[in-house]
Amino acid sequence: MSSLSNSLIESQALLNSQTQADSIINAWNLYSRAVATHLEKVKDVSIRHDYFLHEASIPPPATFAIELGQNITNSQDKMSIRIYSDYPWPWRKNSIFQRNPFEKEALT
Repeated sequence: MSSLSNSLIESQALLNSQTQADSIINAWNLYSRAVATHLEKVKDVSIRHDYFLHEASIPPPATFAIELGQNITNSQDKMSIRIYSDYPWPWRKNSIFQRNPFEKEALT
């Protein structure tokens, strides 16, 4: 019975994690389709990773996703979202953190 209970808990945790990851990916894709792609065609609006320093600019989808993850992590007690890559943009190299074994395995 204990083994079944542990199996159910693990299964539910994996399902919840997948649901949350899918939600973040959906938000990223929606932003990419509905905002970034649309605004590329508008004069005087630029897409920049340092958008907060420039008027009339918005973040690219990857920057939006990273900031969304940070916002969720900072506002949720039991949820943490980190987006990581073996190939970060040059301006993000200084913000690289030590990866845990799960993150290393996911990148592999």
